[in-house]
Amino acid sequence: MTDARTGSAPADLALPPYVVGIRNEVERGCSQLLRRLLHSRSGLVATIHSESVRVVTQYTKRGRPAPAALARYGRMVAEWHTAAGVQRTRAQELVDEGNQLLACYWDAAWQRGRRRTAADTEPRMDELRPAGWLPGTMALDPAWHRIDDWLDSDSWYAERGRDEAGPPVVQALAILRTQQPGAAAGRRA
Repeated sequence: MTDARTGSAPADLALPPYVVGIRNEVERGCSQLLRRLLHSRSGLVATIHSESVRVVTQYTKRGRPAPAALARYGRMVAEWHTAAGVQRTRAQELVDEGNQLLACYWDAAWQRGRRRTAADTEPRMDELRPAGWLPGTMALDPAWHRIDDWLDSDSWYAERGRDEAGPPVVQALAILRTQQPGAAAGRRA
């Protein structure tokens, strides 16, 4: 901890078991939230898959737009986004709580280390843990910001060929984005 006055942790710092445990708990909690989302909304996901085929067939194969079908599809996707957004918020809460526990742990470790080297036990401001020194901090998995990727379960395990247009879900989501008001003006929904 003597090198920490620079405000950063060494890259090769071995994390203590407590920190590793907190990180594992947060990771496990976020995975459980994803699993619960996919399980509780499995019917919705299946319906989105079947409606995706209908939308893609209507728009690309037949070339006849069907606003009512697209509106129904958009409602289903919005329901998915709302459910996933709730779980993403919960996952972010887990990450924030974990980082708060880590901050408390490192504050205590810093003070304990300082007391061993100083005769006085009253901490001074210049002896507090540097704000930037917080080894083991966590961030929300970026996948939580790409929730539509979870609808395309085929891409989880296999690479697609370059010539392949992609599964109907991906194509239907692209159609939905381009057909929304303001999409022609360059805005993305």
